[in-house]
Amino acid sequence: MEVVERVLSEVHKFAASLEKKKIPVSQFLFRGESECYKSISSGLRRSFDAIVENNPYGVSFNNLGKDYIENYLTYSENFIYYQAK
Repeated sequence: MEVVERVLSEVHKFAASLEKKKIPVSQFLFRGESECYKSISSGLRRSFDAIVENNPYGVSFNNLGKDYIENYLTYSENFIYYQAK
């Protein structure tokens, strides 16, 4: 939790410094997607799916390896979601 508090504190300081310079904070803080996607998922998940689909590195995933990475991504996404709450 200490890390989350530190990050939020730094974001707050950054936003305050922009406001002091009369720069609209909304110009710099944006959470959105650069493309339209069929479903909502994290950038990590989309990157992994693209690697599996396009296989740019010539990697072969067996089901165990793919399942392990997918489970890790699910854990990471849930962790980030609940920390953000």
